[in-house]
Amino acid sequence: GSVADQGLPHCVQDLKAGGGGDEAGGVARPGAGRGKFKRIKGINLRQQRVSATAGVGSPSKDEIQQMSAYLCIDLKTKEGKALRWIAEEALAAPLPAGWEEHRTDDGVCYYHHTSTGQSIWEHPMDAYFHFLLGKMRKMRRANKGLPSRDSIAQRARNRELIDLLWAMEREQRQEAGGGGEGAHEGT
Repeated sequence: GSVADQGLPHCVQDLKAGGGGDEAGGVARPGAGRGKFKRIKGINLRQQRVSATAGVGSPSKDEIQQMSAYLCIDLKTKEGKALRWIAEEALAAPLPAGWEEHRTDDGVCYYHHTSTGQSIWEHPMDAYFHFLLGKMRKMRRANKGLPSRDSIAQRARNRELIDLLWAMEREQRQEAGGGGEGAHEGT
């Protein structure tokens, strides 16, 4: 993968390698038209669900399985079952302030940030959910053997710490001038 792909989980890199665009540069970037990049194949699940159900009701088992696979959560494992809630939250994640959903002429969903002009294929909250998953895995391993490690109260405490780490990381990126994807206001 490219340098930009190096921070992504292997399963996402595999999705990127397997689809979307030609090898010369990928699918033409939506929006401003400055350059090209590859899109992740097959993760319009969120939009299909929101469009089909108008955001009402719980996600289906199939939707949760697809989002889990995208996030690299193996639902067949004990850990995967304990982290399934992250996939459910990711499916229901609203767009952050300043982001709009658009579709290409082919009906492929992409996201445009109105104030920066940036357009991306991945939901703006995907970076957060990958970050959340990675930190939750580390915290579960650190709490191994504790009877409360998967309790709702422990999850809430862990989530509070992770959200603080996410905010600190975003702040550091902004101070360094490299806000980057997933580090926008409202994410």
